[in-house]
Amino acid sequence: MLLLNHKDCTNKLLGPHLIIAGPGTGKTTFLIAEIIATLENIKDKNDGIIVCTFTRKATDELLHRIYSKVSVKQLSSINFIVGTIHSICYELLVKYSSNSYSNYQILTEDDQVHFIYSKLKNLGFPSDEIKEAGWSIAEDLASIFNKITDDEINISHLLYEGDNMIEDYCKIYPTYKKLLKHNNLFDFAAIQKTFYDELQNDIVFANEIKKNFKYVFIDEYQDVNNIQDKIFKTVSSPEYNITVVGDDDQSIYGFRGSRVDHMINYKKHFDNLNIHCHTDELLANHRSTTSIVNCTNYSISLSRDKRIKKNITSDRETIGHKPVLLSFNNDTDEADFYSKLIIVLKDEKIISSYNDISFLFRSLKQHSTAIKKSLIDHKIPYKTSGDGNLFDTPIGMEFMGLVDLYLSKNLDKREKFLDRITYIDILHRTDLISIYKTKGFIANMDDVSNSKKYTSCIELTYDIFKAVDFINRYNSIGQNIGTITSLVLSFDDFADCFDPFGLYGYLSHLRASRKINFIFDENSDAVNLMTIHQSKGLEFPFVFLPSLNNRKTTLSIIDRFKRITSPPSSLIAETDEERRVFYVGLTRAEELLILSHSNTKKRNSPSPFFTELESSPHCIAHLDYDVLKNQKFRNTSKTFTVKKVFSYNKLKLYRFCPLAYKYSSILNLENIRVGNLEFGINVHKILEVILKFIKSGSNVDLIDIKRVIENNWIDCRCSSEDKNENFKHIAYEQITKLISILRQNLTVDNIFSVEDEFNVFIDDCLITGRFNAVLNIQNTLTIIDFNTGDFRNYIDQLSFYSLCFQKKYGIQNVRTAIFYLQQGIIEYIKPMEHKKINDIIVSITKNINNNIFIPKSGKHCEYCAYLTICASAL
Repeated sequence: MLLLNHKDCTNKLLGPHLIIAGPGTGKTTFLIAEIIATLENIKDKNDGIIVCTFTRKATDELLHRIYSKVSVKQLSSINFIVGTIHSICYELLVKYSSNSYSNYQILTEDDQVHFIYSKLKNLGFPSDEIKEAGWSIAEDLASIFNKITDDEINISHLLYEGDNMIEDYCKIYPTYKKLLKHNNLFDFAAIQKTFYDELQNDIVFANEIKKNFKYVFIDEYQDVNNIQDKIFKTVSSPEYNITVVGDDDQSIYGFRGSRVDHMINYKKHFDNLNIHCHTDELLANHRSTTSIVNCTNYSISLSRDKRIKKNITSDRETIGHKPVLLSFNNDTDEADFYSKLIIVLKDEKIISSYNDISFLFRSLKQHSTAIKKSLIDHKIPYKTSGDGNLFDTPIGMEFMGLVDLYLSKNLDKREKFLDRITYIDILHRTDLISIYKTKGFIANMDDVSNSKKYTSCIELTYDIFKAVDFINRYNSIGQNIGTITSLVLSFDDFADCFDPFGLYGYLSHLRASRKINFIFDENSDAVNLMTIHQSKGLEFPFVFLPSLNNRKTTLSIIDRFKRITSPPSSLIAETDEERRVFYVGLTRAEELLILSHSNTKKRNSPSPFFTELESSPHCIAHLDYDVLKNQKFRNTSKTFTVKKVFSYNKLKLYRFCPLAYKYSSILNLENIRVGNLEFGINVHKILEVILKFIKSGSNVDLIDIKRVIENNWIDCRCSSEDKNENFKHIAYEQITKLISILRQNLTVDNIFSVEDEFNVFIDDCLITGRFNAVLNIQNTLTIIDFNTGDFRNYIDQLSFYSLCFQKKYGIQNVRTAIFYLQQGIIEYIKPMEHKKINDIIVSITKNINNNIFIPKSGKHCEYCAYLTICASAL
């Protein structure tokens, strides 16, 4: 094993490669260096690369950093996929499987719960039970079903030990799988299982993937579950050119099914196959002082579980203040100590921003009450992440009150609503009552209540927003409005009809269960309060871990299920996962680490991990301000910068109207779904399927277009059955007309690409998009964009496509055209000079980065999804 500086890393091209990366050691930089080194050594297009991350945010970061260092042309010359495990599985299934998965939709975790709730009657639950606890049942079922799928549990072999609820839920699982298949849906677990099953059962599918992808890179390997581990090893076999990076000591997602032993036994697995595994260790911590690193090393060394032993060292010159252990008589004294400490740190200019400080909790919901109260009392701003409190804040409480006002038929409903608003004012020190009494909002809400036009809750929501000027009043925290619209739209997606009473019940469940977080501005000058899990991957100059008490925990339904499906040894593993969670919390600190507990109740003795450190020479029991004042800090200000990844469609939206862009991409307001929008999406998907059939060798005259439409069409839920059938008929007419006009160009030799993805790097921004089709027309490559709407000026869009095509393929002379499906007309458009369109894109991205969102009125307003809430619309 090597003690490496990541700048000196060398690429291990062939065979398995294990990168053990301790906290703060530059894991991502090292991984990107390995990927780029591999890219530079690839000679064959089919020696493709799969890079798997575990979050969309990590995917965007990797894409941005890779495309900033490697040319688009070079990256486009090979098969290259970067994404989450779920997106990769879906993309490969659609592209290479002989079975049709292109019309399947992927359920998010929230969507899965909604789907299950909508099918509770099909699953055998009586109406009264659904009314009383339907949402909780749906959440429990989702957890059980996911674990069965992920762990490939044979439910017929389980001994339920008298737990009738678990047994009943498991018996429902086969019906749930049938419902998913019938509705062409994947949950996250199902898409992985389907992909793995295809690898095992379809030799052609497996060989196609192995033929096109030679190298696999996996980030955060300590967090993979059983089926993911099988997928990665199967895809990379038999050469096993698979590089994994992670830290077994930071494996903290066992409750989601992750298994740390996959990383611990990684090298052993290949040793048993007589395959050499390259191993690198990143052990130089660039983040924390020597004193903090000594403490964290000591804590994790006490683990009883099997682990990869490593000796992390700080490469900073600063020894730093030793971690501080403190005990208090009660949680009020504990909280007040921290508040007074923060005031001193700010007054003495030891910190320049409140953002330099983070409180980390095992459970923010249960353990942070005293800290929050004290911060408020001392007028210290704070922001939380992970306490599920959106519907306990003014914005959430007001929205719920407005939905209730809409539903209420009582004569005194106005008075009750104003009482509710007054309560919010008292609780949160707001002044909503004055706004409502002076702005005429109640009268506006009467108009909403008397309206009979609504077919969906999202329509109702936008009218409520307009009636009370909701978006303008909460503009500074607008992402939370986006969260509300997302919840409402997800509810609509699986509701059989317009059901505002059901929506209110759902919101009430979310409030009671504290499932939805309030979103703060990451860069606001405020102290951070978050769970340790949410701090993973972050770092702060000052980290405080309060409330380290040994608490009794209540077993959740998934805990009970794990005890049925897992051996007794897993209980020890759970204890060691708690140690790893503690270790992750410790390792977030750069300059100062303080840990504390309070003696409020006898049953709340100190955490055993806290007690262990009391006998350690690496910690002290007091804070030395003189040491702290003289300490050389690595960085005294934390600013979270997110590297921008734009889709071209988003930039195009900004070009039409900057305010619409803000609504869509900054506030993340969901669209009101209309049939025309869904129609366009369906037609594009069906054209993609047909063109790919032709490109793979099918004769256009032998393709059953009606069958392709039936197999791939996704009905618009906001439209009637008759209307959806009419949409299909119109689609058939438009597609057959297109085929008739372009028939001589629709051959294997003339189709250059179909739905070809591009990524271009312009002015420190990564811009993504797709060419609908590139055809050889009259011996000239022609980029064609399909449009189901009216005639418009598309010169900007097609000019940008021309620029991206040149960057991707190095081909200069390419034509651009728009095909209007409704009219059956192809229009060839001469693109503007590349420099001019490049300057336009740069101007747009700079305006976005500078938060310039001035509305632009025009004819396009009548088609805008945000028409009802925009005061500037024509």
